[in-house]
Amino acid sequence: MPAVKALEVKNRIEEALKRNARLLLACQKIRVESSGSKVILRGSVGSLAEYEEAEYAAWSAPGVSQVGEQTDGYRLD
Repeated sequence: MPAVKALEVKNRIEEALKRNARLLLACQKIRVESSGSKVILRGSVGSLAEYEEAEYAAWSAPGVSQVGEQTDGYRLD
């Protein structure tokens, strides 16, 4: 399996967030950081549904094996 490029993973997640109508405004407040197959979501979301959608978008990106978050709003631990 080819190595996962962090920038490619980051870009795919950001594009997925922008495509999701429920996250259109929230995606402007979410920063995506990636290191290989690990992703961290930073920022704030206004509802549990937005958090879950952002997390789903991150997990759905090819090559992602770990998703963490450091959001100011809703969190799931």
